[in-house]
Amino acid sequence: MKEVEKAKEILSEFREFEIYGEEKQEINYELKESEISLLKNAEKGLAFRIVNRGHVISFCIPCFPNWEKRFKDIVHDLKNWSALVKKEDVSLPEGKTTIKSIEEKQTIDERYLLDKVKCIKGIAEGVDKRIAVKQISSSMKVKKTFIWNNKGIDCKDEHVLYSTGGIVLAIDKDAQIGWSARDSILLDKIDAEEIGREMAVRAIEKLGAKAIDKGIYNIILSSRVMREFLSFFSSTFKGDTVLKHTTVLENKIRTKIVSSLINIVDDGTMKDGVGTSLCDCEGTPTKKTELIEMGVLKNFLHDSFTSKKLNYENTANAFRKNYRQTLEISPTNIYIQGNTEEDIFSALNNGLYITEVLGLHTANQITGDFSVGISGQVIKNGKRYRPFKGATMANNIFTILNKVFAVSKKVEFLSAVGAPDIAIRDIPIGG
Repeated sequence: MKEVEKAKEILSEFREFEIYGEEKQEINYELKESEISLLKNAEKGLAFRIVNRGHVISFCIPCFPNWEKRFKDIVHDLKNWSALVKKEDVSLPEGKTTIKSIEEKQTIDERYLLDKVKCIKGIAEGVDKRIAVKQISSSMKVKKTFIWNNKGIDCKDEHVLYSTGGIVLAIDKDAQIGWSARDSILLDKIDAEEIGREMAVRAIEKLGAKAIDKGIYNIILSSRVMREFLSFFSSTFKGDTVLKHTTVLENKIRTKIVSSLINIVDDGTMKDGVGTSLCDCEGTPTKKTELIEMGVLKNFLHDSFTSKKLNYENTANAFRKNYRQTLEISPTNIYIQGNTEEDIFSALNNGLYITEVLGLHTANQITGDFSVGISGQVIKNGKRYRPFKGATMANNIFTILNKVFAVSKKVEFLSAVGAPDIAIRDIPIGG
């Protein structure tokens, strides 16, 4: 990326600086109300961290025409700006680290994205005459990243992500929504027929849903719901929450916090993982980190700053969502490992299979407390009996994970978060 080389020259007067370069392209086909639209977008930009006498300045700039002049003007004022920034014990990562993609990732003709949209529509409508397709999209995102600092870090990586999904409406005496989505770094791993059938079946299964009595139930949290919980509460494992005292897990390393059936892993090296990369956005090579092993808290996620402050190994979890946003600690591919349970419904026998939650965004990420609306299927004698709706569940994520009695074998991913179905005993459910 030639802009990175130009930025090196302009910043050369500083003793310690880091450059993050990003080139991104996106192609997206969307069907909405029977009309298909095509969106294309391309963007290029740079982000910087400069350490000047203990003051750290972070800023970014899009690579518009003649961006160098604007950049030089910014750099000219940096020394004056740095005096206004609070001093911190911060130093950029160092070492003779050079990491580059071996080969460019394969991309596809955009017509294949359109074919996915048409296939999903046809399959969904063919499942049942009560199905009406509301929206379908299929996209390809290509992102190249460049990380360089003047302390020895030099990394280049490329990411390709295909995403496909849709929403349908099943209409009978009532109306219910069904959705399904898949993403992968390989387009042929996304089965359009499976997506079309799944979203139609999910909508039909909810038709005629009735309320249930409040009480104590054995439940199964579906892999879809478990992914939502894991994604929302993953901030609990971030090293900076320990420094800020905003995690209930502070001081609980090597302590059993959930059922021994629960193992949670963050793996930035996973083969074909959506969150897999050669290095994080500080240039540290990614790795596999055991967060919870047999119910015991083993690690937090760290970047170069928190690992130094807390005297832990750097787990290479410093990432930017894009060049416009600052570095933050984020998971790579985070998932709950599957166990040996082949038929989790038989293990439950009678209870509730929870397939959707509503209102998780209102939960307390610090304490783990939540109160959500739930819907799904009533289970009788190990089989799905009928749909239910309008129930509530209020609890604590770590409390319910201490009551796990079965974990299914299959782990399903959406984006970079994965989970199996998980069975839990004696959970209060509100009507």
